[in-house]
Amino acid sequence: MILLCVVHVKTAAVSSVYKSRDLTAACDAILDIGYDCVEVMAYPPHVDLSQTSRVQEVLSPYEGHISGFGIYENLCDLRENYRIKAVEETITCIELCNRTGGEFVVCQTGIAPSFLRNEASSAFEKSLDRILPAAHDFQVCLALENAPSTLLATVEETSSFLDHHTDPAICLTVDPVNFFAAQCSPSDAERLVRRTVNLHLKNVASGREAPVSQGEVDFHRVLSFPWTSVFTAEYEETAMTEEFLRDARLFLG
Repeated sequence: MILLCVVHVKTAAVSSVYKSRDLTAACDAILDIGYDCVEVMAYPPHVDLSQTSRVQEVLSPYEGHISGFGIYENLCDLRENYRIKAVEETITCIELCNRTGGEFVVCQTGIAPSFLRNEASSAFEKSLDRILPAAHDFQVCLALENAPSTLLATVEETSSFLDHHTDPAICLTVDPVNFFAAQCSPSDAERLVRRTVNLHLKNVASGREAPVSQGEVDFHRVLSFPWTSVFTAEYEETAMTEEFLRDARLFLG
């Protein structure tokens, strides 16, 4: 029998599960289901990063219930102006995260085709040089997410990256479904537990989103590892949103 190691962890859901609602209504719905926190997706319709004071005002009633912010910009873009914009927006999210009581900002390294990996790696290092001082100043972790076609596509690549980047501000968001899509064993994620601050709860079946309890990724096995990270339900808004969110919350017991 495999036991779930889910004692003393926070639960969250991404605000985009209710992207048809405003940010306040999305936060209320997530907390009403029984999640401890909300991971705020830092893009429209919920967040306009050019109006940070307004975002902070909306989120002030939820201080202590914001786990972090999510931003999906290409930090290894070879077009310098696009990369710099991504860096600036990530730093803005770090500042907002600190001001609203969050712990981490989730971002991906960015798309990195195999024939561009060396160049993309160099661009990403330049991004880190700008972002990490802000992460230290505001005491917010940069939670890099594994994903296919990025610099952290596999468990091996992710482990190697962490071996060379020991800065405590660099942590992980682990998405077992992404490792599954990259033809890795989700159980290999155990190697990443120590540096993980955010674990995504979502599943797939036949290429479609599925409840955590019923999909192709064995979450009983994944959750048997000693995670101390926030467990975050991450789904697209559909007619099944409520069912998937409640299933993920109940799955944790």
